Formats: sequence, C-alpha cells, structure tokens
Amino acid sequence: MYRYIIKRLLMLIPVVIGVSFLVYMVINMAPGDIINQIAPEDATIEELAELRAEYGFDKPVIIRYFNYMKGMLHGDLGTSYITGESVFKSYMHRLPNTLALALASIFVSVVISIPLGIISAVKQGTWKDNATMVVALLGLSMPNFWLGLLLIILFALNLGWLPSYGYGTLKHLILPAVTVGTGLTAMLTRTTRSSMLDVVRQDYLRTARSKGVSERDVIYKHALKNALIPIITVVGTQLAACLGGALITETVFAWPGVGRLILDSVNSRDIPMVTGCIILKTITISKSGNVSTGSATWTPGSRHNMREGGRRTMGEQTVSASAKYKKRSQAGEIWHRMCKNKGAMLGLAIVVVLVLIALFSGVFLDYEKDVIGQNISQRLQHPSAEHIMGTDDVGRDVFARLLYGTRFSLAVGVAAVAFALVVGVTLGSIAGFFGGRIEEIIMRISDMLAAVPSILMAIAIVSAIGQSTLNLMIAVGVTSVPQFVRITRAAVMTVRNTEYIEASQSIGLSRLEIIWSHVLPNCLSPIIVQTTLRVASAIISASSLSFLGLGVPSPDPEWGSMLSTGRRFIRGYSYLTVFPGLAIMITVLALNLLGDGLRDAMDPKLKR
Repeated sequence: MYRYIIKRLLMLIPVVIGVSFLVYMVINMAPGDIINQIAPEDATIEELAELRAEYGFDKPVIIRYFNYMKGMLHGDLGTSYITGESVFKSYMHRLPNTLALALASIFVSVVISIPLGIISAVKQGTWKDNATMVVALLGLSMPNFWLGLLLIILFALNLGWLPSYGYGTLKHLILPAVTVGTGLTAMLTRTTRSSMLDVVRQDYLRTARSKGVSERDVIYKHALKNALIPIITVVGTQLAACLGGALITETVFAWPGVGRLILDSVNSRDIPMVTGCIILKTITISKSGNVSTGSATWTPGSRHNMREGGRRTMGEQTVSASAKYKKRSQAGEIWHRMCKNKGAMLGLAIVVVLVLIALFSGVFLDYEKDVIGQNISQRLQHPSAEHIMGTDDVGRDVFARLLYGTRFSLAVGVAAVAFALVVGVTLGSIAGFFGGRIEEIIMRISDMLAAVPSILMAIAIVSAIGQSTLNLMIAVGVTSVPQFVRITRAAVMTVRNTEYIEASQSIGLSRLEIIWSHVLPNCLSPIIVQTTLRVASAIISASSLSFLGLGVPSPDPEWGSMLSTGRRFIRGYSYLTVFPGLAIMITVLALNLLGDGLRDAMDPKLKR
C-alpha cells in the first residue's frame, strides 16, 4: 500500500512539471503586454523599462520559466501581477468556496442518482427503467450554464425563493449545487444501475428472500452494500471533476471560487496566478481521483467474434443465429441491430435533420439580412406569428439565427473531434503497438494534457492564439486528444499479439503497414463510439467558451454566444435564453442517443 502511494506521488512530479511548462508557455503566447496593465497611465519609457526588468520581461520566456520553477521548488508559487497577493494565499482563500460547492453538488448527485439507479435496476425493462435512463441522458445533455440560467429564471426571478447570484448563506449555495449536481447525476445513475444489476439476482439475495427478509432490506441492506465499490469510485471521480471544472457555474452565479479566479487571471494575463492555481488544481485533482472525463469501458472483440452467434429453438426447429445473419455484412448486422433501438434511431433522425439544416440554411437564409442584419425598430419582440422565437436586442430574428447557428455549432464540434481523432488515434496506435519507452513518453504527455481541466486548457489556448472560429476548433480539439489516445491504445493492445498480426509480421510487412492495414481496422468499434460521444462533448465545450466570450466572435450566431447575449436580458426576455439552450440540449441528446446505440450495436456481448 505504502509503495503504491509513494509511486503515485512520484508519478505526479513529471505531470506537475509538464503542466506548469505547458500552461506557462501558453499564457505567455497571449497577445498584449502585461506591463501596460501594471504601469500607471502616465508612465514614461524609462519607468516601463524598469518595470519590465523588475518582472523579468527583459529575459527570454524560457529563462523566466526556469526562474519561476526555482521559486516553486522553494515553495513560492509567485505573486499576482495585478493584486500583489501571494498566489498560494489567493488560491487557499478561494478553495473553501469551491470545495463547498463540490461537496454540495456531490450530495445532490448522490441523493438523486442512487435511488434512481436502484429503481432502474430492480424494475429492469419496465417503463420506470426507461424513464430513469431518459432522465439520466437529459442530465448528461443539458449544458450546466443553461441549466443554471433556467434555475435563475424559475426560482430567483419568477418565484423569488432563492438569490440568483452571490455568496454568504446556504440559500446562495442551493442553485449552483443543483446545477453542478444535475450534470453529475447521469454518470452516477448509470453506474448504480449497472452495479446493482450485477448483484440483484445473486444466490445470496434469493436465500435472504427465502428466509422472509423484506424486499426493502434485501435491496438496501444486502444488494446495495455489495454494489457500493464502483459507486464510491465514481463519486470520487466526480469530486475531482467538480474541483476542476465548476468554472462555468461559478461564473453564472458569481460564486467566488478557484475557477472564477483562474478565469479572471487569464483575462488579465496574470501569469503567476494562472500557472500557480492550475498547478495547485492539478495536485488537488490528482489526489481526489481520476482526472479523465471518461472513456468506453468495453472493448469489442475481433470481427470473427462479432459474427459468432448462438442457437435458439423455435418449437421443434433449431435455427442457427449465424445462419440468420450470414447474408449480412458486419456493417449490415450493426445497422440491423441499430434499427431495433428506438432511441438510437431517434438520435440518428435528429442528427440527419440538423446536418441538413446546416448544409442548406445558407440557401434559404440571407446571412447579411436575415442572420446578422439589425433592425432596431423590432428589438426585443416576444415570440409571435411574425417572429416565432422573438427577436434579440438589435432586432435580429432568433429563429433564423438558431437555424444558421447549426452550421457553427456542428462545424466546430465535428472539426474539433476530427482534429483530436487524427492526433489521438495516431499517438494511441503507436503507443499501444510499440510499447516500451515510446509508450511511456506518449502516455505521460497525454496525462499532462488530461491533468488540466479541459475548460481551463481551452480557455488558455484561445487566450493565447486569439478568438476565432478556427482557433476555437483547435482549442476544443486539443482537450479531446487524451481520450482518443487512451481508448486507441487500449484497443490496439488487445489485438497486437493475435495470430493474424504475427502472420503479417512473418511475411515482412513493416510495423506502420501492420498498424494501418490490420490493427486499426479491428479496433474501430470503440473509436467510432468515442467519436460520436466526443462530438457531443465538443459542442458543449465550444458553447461554454462562446458563453464566456472566448468562442465564435460576434455577430456570428453560435448558440453559446446567443445564450451569453440573452443572459443580459434574462429578466423579462427569457426566451433569448431558453431557445439557444434548447438547441444545444437537443443536439447533444441526439448524439448521445446515437452513441449509446452504436455502442450497444457493436458490443458482441449484447448480440442476440
């Protein structure tokens, strides 16, 4: 046990060094001169030069980084350029607020998820099971910042029960905790259901029932206790995620947490504060749980296994399942099983409609007139027959902007994942096939990227390279690379020692030829599923950045930026917030349904 703990602590050292180097260099790439923000307005050229030398800006960036690391080795994470306060003290001052939000969110998640997961497992296959899974998917598909705005509209503005922002009392904590906790509910509900299904029909439970133990005691005193280990593991992972990724919620509710501190520091180019806070967050997250955002937990078998089938009896006639499917190709079998999944087909239908809207919105909408053209005389008109979703603050039709915005949201999501797919699959294939030192180097780089919360990394990248649609794609794509590296490496490792790979080596094929021609074609199933699910996550990430003003620049109608604009008019014009968020949720829900359907269709364990 002690050796394991020591090993984990030692592995943390290169991750922290890598994270500090990456963040420090990225933040220093941001345009602008921090000295102009620090210096008085009437500072002379000589005074500016003195300040530049005082803060070390007269030296190359690599020298400044090494000087920073020297200070960190002595326990000094630097001093804020803007406030003059110690980075460590500023972080520790905000940490209790973030920790309180994280614990309250976990409490909300546990209170909702465990009962729902138990009901879903006990009532497997019934309408209660289906309803529970729909609720879980909705929670997974709803952007946190949109849910927070809806809660503000309902409980703060309309009912007046709770404050809409701020900090200080328990009432201020309720809405942020529910916002974050609802997003965590989906994963924990699924985990609880899966874990309970593994134990709910075990022999010892039948024995307890036969002895007259009540069903309630059987479920809660026997089954749940034996299903707790994976549930507790997910709770620990969620706590780490809350500590690292509550930035958006803290911004929506003006909650004075660490995430908001980092965002303000990035905007002001406070290099020591950003670097130090992210280092401390990395250490905190690494101690709290796994920082990864999830990956597929199953690995489909080879093509041979995908085609294998059992036998079933129909009266006196025994029919071979393999004979039933023998005329179908592998793709045909997957499509056949997809067609039986109503949720997957609904998701596919919605995705097809969205793609068609994205492709042809430019045909029936005039971009200059219908999408970005202003008409002040019709500003802030509520939904009507003329404008079915109303107009915004400069008189633009919300419905037309939503339709055209499909282009931006889908394009950013697909392009970002395509970038991550190419980079991640290439690196994951090399790591999984070659192993050894190459694998260690690739996986440590992947760990460094994954150690930084994705939203923080994306914010840093956009701040460094500038705000544009292309840069948004790159930023979101970079944060998705570690997931593809890990899933590809795992899939490649399952097939690299099989007989057909050894046969390919024996006939003289190069390793790269074997990877691209034989290994990857037999590892596509989990990669395809991961791609579908990552597009959904990328759309939410891109919308989050646009909501913060770091994504698609105005006046382009990206859904996140439309939400950000609508937030300013949330009192009295809530439709400006409701409709863009609904578009994001429907799109992400459709992609999640499609991804779940693909996973089930490609999993040989679920084949009938």
